[in-house]
Amino acid sequence: MTTKPLVGGPTTGEERLHRMVVASDGSTTSLLESYLDEPLRVEVVPQRPARAGEAATWPEQPSTPQLLVRYSTLVGAHTGTVAAYARCLIAVDRLPAAARADISRGDELIGRALRNHRVEQHREILAEGRGRPPATLAGPEHPDLPWRTVLIVVGGAPTMLITEWFRLSGPDTTDG
Repeated sequence: MTTKPLVGGPTTGEERLHRMVVASDGSTTSLLESYLDEPLRVEVVPQRPARAGEAATWPEQPSTPQLLVRYSTLVGAHTGTVAAYARCLIAVDRLPAAARADISRGDELIGRALRNHRVEQHREILAEGRGRPPATLAGPEHPDLPWRTVLIVVGGAPTMLITEWFRLSGPDTTDG
């Protein structure tokens, strides 16, 4: 994955919006739903156990828990507008049972599941930049999207490592 840091001051409405989403240290679900003026739904490539190369990015080496990997696309529920792509490593056994059930089913947004089940959490932005989402999620027409990697800590333990690529553009995001 190639990356370019997000530096300098944004100059357009779209750049400001991207910067705001990437810099947010909270769940982006509500932020994206407000921007799109519609609820989001998630389309998940079948979830599976993480492979060794994927698990190698987990922050707790060498005591890596059993991880589930989830590749997803967040889309507007009414218009089908793609808002984001995500790759998530999840230590499902570190989640409360109800949130774990919702997330393991693969049909609920992570931020919404955590909010609905009132899971106390801390989010830390580990990295950000611009780059291409994995081919699993998006084709070559998306070569340079803003992205961020966030660590979600639940009960004092790293529980999710999420990289999100944001695809927010259109007439409503420009100045004028």
